[in-house]
Amino acid sequence: MTTLTIRLDDRLDAELRDFVARTGRRKSEFAREALKRQLALARLEEITRHVAPFAEARGWLTDEDVFRALS
Repeated sequence: MTTLTIRLDDRLDAELRDFVARTGRRKSEFAREALKRQLALARLEEITRHVAPFAEARGWLTDEDVFRALS
């Protein structure tokens, strides 16, 4: 396992300290989970940008269009 050091402004640090105190979770646990979620969202956005031109070429502009075509 590696270590990551980040700088937080005072307000964000206070929010994080309050949250972990209320929930009994650790800062590092919360940060790892938040980073995993953010990476998943970034990957989804990247895939969407790559696939969007192909979907639009087929007339798939919404989730409903895709669902209708695949159902």
